[in-house]
Amino acid sequence: ASSLTLYGVDRALKNPIPGRIVELDRSAFGLRSEHEFALADWRLTTGFDLDTQRDDRREFGNDGLPNGATVDDERVFDQVQYGARRIDQEEKVRSFGPFLSLEKDLGTALTLTLAGRYDRYRFEVTDRFTTDGRASGGRDMDQFSPMAGLVYRPSPLTRLYGHIATAFQTPTTSELGNQPTGEGGFNPDLEPERILGFETGLRRHIPRLHLDIDLALYQLQVTNALIPFQVESPDSEEI
Repeated sequence: ASSLTLYGVDRALKNPIPGRIVELDRSAFGLRSEHEFALADWRLTTGFDLDTQRDDRREFGNDGLPNGATVDDERVFDQVQYGARRIDQEEKVRSFGPFLSLEKDLGTALTLTLAGRYDRYRFEVTDRFTTDGRASGGRDMDQFSPMAGLVYRPSPLTRLYGHIATAFQTPTTSELGNQPTGEGGFNPDLEPERILGFETGLRRHIPRLHLDIDLALYQLQVTNALIPFQVESPDSEEI
């Protein structure tokens, strides 16, 4: 069996927050291809994800509402006063993620799954605010993420399972662009999250009680977790 999924997104955002006003025009599209077939005693699933995104980002100082003005939430966008322009840049993200999953029955009650996925992201920013384009540049982020798992079925309505897996999550363009200095470009020090996870659990259906039981125990080890915080400096207090 094979499947192909396409998507497209087009949106515009205006967000006046304390200290600044953010305007963002975004377009994105992507596709996912997936194929399932048998290979000897294995059930094989393979495919890839391909995505691209383009943002036009503009940021200004936020001078608030006119003196004495009081407006409801729906009119605040019309009344907020723009300050000096701070950022004007184009941001592009391209990603490619091929994946493979192998599944095999080890007897009548035990199933083994082995899987892997490689993700590669390219972030590019073009600075249109400064005349020398000094904030322009790019970042590359990638990781191979393997997974292994077992499912044991002691009865048709009961499953015991366990797996170990890794995962990978890049910063968003907003997180990369949110530098403590308030300048444009991408933060060169912000790295992706890398996750190692263990999970085991029980799933059971009890027909006479119309009851499903799902118990799970898991542990995640996250490296470079993305946590927002306030930098105590005169520049950061304005944004």
